[in-house]
Amino acid sequence: MIIVKIYGGLAGQMMQYAFANFLELKKKEQVKLDISFYSEQIHNISFRKFELLNLNTGFSIATEDDYTQIFSEIKFSDKILYKLFRKPVKSNVNFIESKPFCYDPEVLNQKYKIYDGYWVNSQYMSFIDSKLKNDFTPRYPIIPENKDLLNSIESSNSVSIHFRRGDYLVHANHNVMKDDYYYKAIGYIKKHVSNPIFFVFSDDIEYVRATYDVLGDAVFIDHNKGEESYWDIFLMSKCKHNIIANSGFSYWGAWLNTNSNALVVAPSTWMQSENKIAENLLLPSWYII
Repeated sequence: MIIVKIYGGLAGQMMQYAFANFLELKKKEQVKLDISFYSEQIHNISFRKFELLNLNTGFSIATEDDYTQIFSEIKFSDKILYKLFRKPVKSNVNFIESKPFCYDPEVLNQKYKIYDGYWVNSQYMSFIDSKLKNDFTPRYPIIPENKDLLNSIESSNSVSIHFRRGDYLVHANHNVMKDDYYYKAIGYIKKHVSNPIFFVFSDDIEYVRATYDVLGDAVFIDHNKGEESYWDIFLMSKCKHNIIANSGFSYWGAWLNTNSNALVVAPSTWMQSENKIAENLLLPSWYII
């Protein structure tokens, strides 16, 4: 048995779920998800919620008994030291991600049983892409407002465009994408797509509405809030083309797009301190600015 720790927002949870499925396929062992992060509010500073239940995902939840089973082979003396002095248990079953955004073949070492990381790399998804595209569909019936949007998306040369602002405006390690990126991306789409209709997704719709006249007669989507935000990923995935932000949220919208002729525009720079994402996460067919 293997345990994968889950934390963060919906996009991060989807990455970790994908990694768990990758491990189950490659290591041929049952994988369970540790979702204790969401009940430990003292550590959950952003008060995220476990959202994979909103999608057609299938998984088992790890329990304390599962951890007991994994650690059953640890030396008795080490257990005593831990109980008496809180001295860390000397165990080699834990794998803590040390190469962010990079594929690490060491994860397949059979000795590892507990995995802690974000696992942001397209290679972890490439082996199970068909399964993920099925699992990452909404579990619940579509509401009329989203159904109307879906009809509009499917009957036009629809282009999703995502603007991530909100927490990125104050987060030290994230960039808010500059206007120049979006103008270039919109120009690229207009050059290659006849009569595109832009469907705008953002946590700051009013800013986008006031700033980007170049979008023309765009459709602004702002009703799928909070735990309903997975519907935005679904709607983005149904657009014929995508312009994504430096955000896992719109990344998944583009990754789940099944249009064989989809044009996807993505940014080359994602974070202040780390730009291996463009190299290790974005798909080769995407146009990177």
